[in-house]
Amino acid sequence: MSATSAGDAWQLAGTAHYVMDGDRVDEIAVLATTPDGPLAFVVPGADVRATRTASFDLFEHVADVTFDGVTVPDDRRLPGDGLAAVTQALDDAAGGLAMVMVGACQRALDIVIDYVKRREQFGVPIGSFQAVKHKAVDVHVAIERARALAYFAALTAAEGDPRRSLAASMAKAAAGDMQSITFRHCIQLFGGLGFTWENDVHLFLRRAKAGELLLGGAREHRGRVGREVLTGAKKPHEVVHS
Repeated sequence: MSATSAGDAWQLAGTAHYVMDGDRVDEIAVLATTPDGPLAFVVPGADVRATRTASFDLFEHVADVTFDGVTVPDDRRLPGDGLAAVTQALDDAAGGLAMVMVGACQRALDIVIDYVKRREQFGVPIGSFQAVKHKAVDVHVAIERARALAYFAALTAAEGDPRRSLAASMAKAAAGDMQSITFRHCIQLFGGLGFTWENDVHLFLRRAKAGELLLGGAREHRGRVGREVLTGAKKPHEVVHS
């Protein structure tokens, strides 16, 4: 994306890919390069050309948004450091997406728990088998861990806490781990039925898996957490020994 000054307005050019809800929003915030550095603009959704693209999540709206020929007045430019504003917005979005993934995995687990209570084998519900219990508990623990970190990310964002970026990455990394184990165990606990379109559990697992693919995956955010923690760690001579 690029922006060129045109008197008291800016002319935008370029195409942004994988814009969440880009085909159905009233306003779109976009970061564009200029000779003076990156600037952020808020563009009316009606002024751009948005094309919805296929997504792993059948109900998710992801679009390619083309800004070629779009002109916006200077008062549509966000003040201050545009890059910092967009970075903060991405952090908040990552934390919000982690919460969506938590909800999707929780619903998938709820469906599975209901199923293993009713599905019988050898005259008893399969939920009474220890191996089934272990898998269900593993999913539950992963969800609760991700939920706690997503709540923490939301709180830091609401309070303007300086740890908000770190918290968002921690939440997104935990959500990525959560969706992986939920995806494996929930399908396996359903047996062959878990692979069919007739089973609604796949709708929620798709939502969680799509969340892993957006705004950085667990591996990327875990690396970000590691770099931030190591950068902020005390030097050896600063460590206080008790």
